[in-house]
Amino acid sequence: MKKVYIPKVEELITIESYKNANVYKYLLAKVVESLLSNNIYLSSLNASLKDIKELTDSICYIFPQEISFNRINSSDIALCSRIINKHPSDEIYNLDNLARFDNNVLNDFGIIVKVIELLHQKLPYNPEYRFTYKENQLLNDIFNVNYEKFNKCSELTKKELIEIEPIYTLRFPNNSRVDDNIRVATAIDEYTYKYGIPYTVGREYLNKDIINNPDEKVKKLIKYLYK
Repeated sequence: MKKVYIPKVEELITIESYKNANVYKYLLAKVVESLLSNNIYLSSLNASLKDIKELTDSICYIFPQEISFNRINSSDIALCSRIINKHPSDEIYNLDNLARFDNNVLNDFGIIVKVIELLHQKLPYNPEYRFTYKENQLLNDIFNVNYEKFNKCSELTKKELIEIEPIYTLRFPNNSRVDDNIRVATAIDEYTYKYGIPYTVGREYLNKDIINNPDEKVKKLIKYLYK
């Protein structure tokens, strides 16, 4: 099973405290990651989650073959447009070769930097790779937020990590000139966009306490993630 970092509820509350940080989109993407890493697709999705269209949209964007399992998705013009505008690249699949090497190679600083850079560049065009990569310690450490391994990375590499997984914003100090609110909000936008979740999703929840006071849709996501 692919590694997925599940944030603590306290971490969601912290993210929510930043102005314009879209914690709903982050929560949504975490449910998508959890589902797909457990090989749960539309055909086996429970009815309560199937009602959340942005969730099924995301799964269909990542794995278009799932569209046939939901009539609503199969009649969605906007989803079709997003999918046909994807520009996949085979280059990211070079990372599967990491599984052939010993961990001492995967701990090499130069290798770490190159892998993070490639993930940051190519995952937005190959989001399915997040769930299909060949198991290896380095990618597992990146996705499972083993942040101590990356503490000595440059600010540029840390910025790339933050857009791969926004929870790194709570692990690395902000040494840039970017305001903390913008830093966290941008990280969430970039992280969720690669899963086909538009920037406009969840705007109705911005700057509201949806973790402590969730509506029915948010309750479904929280219930699944922390079951």
